[in-house]
Amino acid sequence: MRSVLAGAASSKTHTKGVKLGGPQREGHCQPTGGAVERAEQLRPVFAELAGMSHRQMAVELNARKIRTPAGGQWYAVTVKRVLSRLA
Repeated sequence: MRSVLAGAASSKTHTKGVKLGGPQREGHCQPTGGAVERAEQLRPVFAELAGMSHRQMAVELNARKIRTPAGGQWYAVTVKRVLSRLA
């Protein structure tokens, strides 16, 4: 029932000319300068961890009490994103 109501609301909004969704321009998901800068600061640490899986790197970074750029714990996907900024 919920999907039917959501679909009806979406149709009404669409017919009013309201654009739905976020920006669809090229490069809108590029990391900010701060994210790239923080990744560069971590480059020596990631060089030490080269050869490990993303999961193993996350465990080691957490063991060393190195926080993510956002200040949280490391997960494999966080490691992957930072490494992609260093590539």
